[in-house]
Amino acid sequence: MQDVFFGQYYLTDSIIHRLDARLKIALTLIFAVLSFLIENYAGAMYFFIFVFFIIMLSKVPFKIYFKSIKMVLLIILFTSIMNLFYSDGPIIFAIGSIRITQTGMENSAFIALRLLLLFFVSSILTYTTSPSEFTHGIESLLRPLSVFKVNISNLSMMITLALRFVPILLNEANKISAAQKARGAQIDSGNLKKRVEALGGVIIPLFLVSFKKANDLAVAMESRCYSCERNRTKMKILKFKKIDYSALLFSLAVIVAFLIFNFQI
Repeated sequence: MQDVFFGQYYLTDSIIHRLDARLKIALTLIFAVLSFLIENYAGAMYFFIFVFFIIMLSKVPFKIYFKSIKMVLLIILFTSIMNLFYSDGPIIFAIGSIRITQTGMENSAFIALRLLLLFFVSSILTYTTSPSEFTHGIESLLRPLSVFKVNISNLSMMITLALRFVPILLNEANKISAAQKARGAQIDSGNLKKRVEALGGVIIPLFLVSFKKANDLAVAMESRCYSCERNRTKMKILKFKKIDYSALLFSLAVIVAFLIFNFQI
């Protein structure tokens, strides 16, 4: 199995991989917004089943999705825990001024679920869309901004590079961490103060590596005469096919059904 992190492209043949990049990006944004509109358990369950179905269609192993979720697990837990203490409602547990209410527990569960769904939806996009397709898709979708003299090519390239550098830096962080442990650094043990101090041995080299890789990338692009100011040609022209129109109609039906389940129209 490939050692794939969030933000990387997983090469395989699936229906999701064959879809137009513009459609995948647009639908990802729509479903990301819908994930934060979940108001009841019926809507949450419906959304989760749909995402699970799309993951199956993508043919990307579930192990890769759950391996990548470690990156955002701490953020999800922290956000959920914070929501426990800032909601009114029937008190379930209280110690002094600290109170946990039923509303707080429900809000905490929904926040965790929304963030998980958001992560899975965005992961499907990155795992099934190659860097070149992703760049061309963003550039095509942002083309109306050229009316306001916005350099679409530069903007789309920056977004793509920022996204694709995430797995590279994670991989480098793992290598640096393993090297520091081999030298006797106590990164995963000791009290909180010692762990924070030990992280300095990982963060500083990581910054140096990231600057070096950014410089190497800039040199490589310049040596190939890359320029966003010119009208660049594309080897593959993005064009909607029957499978894209079918996926669009299916997605619209899913969205309507979600609105019915969630808001009980």
